[in-house]
Amino acid sequence: MNLSPTATIERVKRMEEEGIILDYRATVDPAKVGYYFSAILSFQTNYGNPDPVIDEIIKDIPEIVSSWSITGSNDFLLRCISSRWSFYRSCS
Repeated sequence: MNLSPTATIERVKRMEEEGIILDYRATVDPAKVGYYFSAILSFQTNYGNPDPVIDEIIKDIPEIVSSWSITGSNDFLLRCISSRWSFYRSCS
């Protein structure tokens, strides 16, 4: 494109302001920061609409990095990473 650094910065800033660039992120290797264990956990609840209850419970558990409310025999899937295997044993 042969843009000067100033022109490049201006173009990027304009794309940010126009909502073309939504965010910036870093992808971290969990094992390199001590999170050696990764798992997808599924479970059922006794609640009619478990989403608000489960969302409130899991929000402060740092090992849970993603959650999905699903249909079928289970209510939720949780993607977890942990530095200790004992975390998964405590979930059962």
